[in-house]
Amino acid sequence: MRLRAKTILVLALLLLTANGQRSTIFAASHSRSGENSAQVLELKTGTRPAAMGGAFVAISDDSNAVTYNPAGLAYLTKTELQLSQNKYFSEVTSNYIGWVYPLDEMHARNISDMGTLAGNVNLVDYGKIASRDNSGNASGEFGAKDRVISLAYGKAFTTNFSVGFIGRQVVQEIAATKARGYSFDAGFLFSNIMDTLNIGIVAQNLGDKITFDKEANPLPTNYVIGTALNLFTNRLIVAADLNKPVNEYYHWNFGSEFWLTNVLALRLGYDTKHDIGNGLSTGIGLSLQDFEFSFVPLSELAINYAYVPRGDLGVIHQIELVLKIGIE
Repeated sequence: MRLRAKTILVLALLLLTANGQRSTIFAASHSRSGENSAQVLELKTGTRPAAMGGAFVAISDDSNAVTYNPAGLAYLTKTELQLSQNKYFSEVTSNYIGWVYPLDEMHARNISDMGTLAGNVNLVDYGKIASRDNSGNASGEFGAKDRVISLAYGKAFTTNFSVGFIGRQVVQEIAATKARGYSFDAGFLFSNIMDTLNIGIVAQNLGDKITFDKEANPLPTNYVIGTALNLFTNRLIVAADLNKPVNEYYHWNFGSEFWLTNVLALRLGYDTKHDIGNGLSTGIGLSLQDFEFSFVPLSELAINYAYVPRGDLGVIHQIELVLKIGIE
């Protein structure tokens, strides 16, 4: 059976499908989005941002900066490990590992701050998918997987301004067909303006087209400007991101995080680019500060959960473990 390139690209939209059938709602409201390839890059990782509706570009104060805005890495001072698993619809799962490593032990005579390195690996498995012949009859099954590997760097130039960059390799595999490509992000962060305001600007998924089955399609390039307010001595964060994808229309992400106690955080978000469901998301976070195992001290041990309903398709459940190593 010959797999057409456009059919292959649609498989990356399985998060908005049920039982392998394309969502007609998505096709109607975003008819131009099918022009893009590597749409796995639009599956934003990170449980905390997911609970906050994806509004994270001006926050980016943890390892999720590798996905949202690498400029935020510049202000991270602890080695960080993030483990996450996302359960989507049908058999679709995502396993993710991210890390942050501040280069604070490296110095040069003329450079005291060497910045922060970070990276992640995201493995998405779409399970078994029914294949069909040209007449639409079932003709067996095939597998589909995506792999995204990212390497990021962020550096602060002042206490209020930082810059970051991300390079990614994307590998898509469907049946016996593979495609490989590369993308690039660049971000800026203006932080603690008047002590409460952050502004983030990022260009996501820049790069050449990816060729799959002899057909080349552009990456899902997106430009974002985000704002975040830190209120009540950082107990409450409210954020908003304005997105302009190259092949789609403007859309907004709104999110909030409220620390009910110094252990428990409540999160709420809204994504206006919702095709199925009402666009709302919610979640909680549990944080233990200066937590010590017998073999390693942790400045923070956090468990985050996100609940993202998608109408008749069901609910996306995301859970992650975050370890920040070292106690001052």
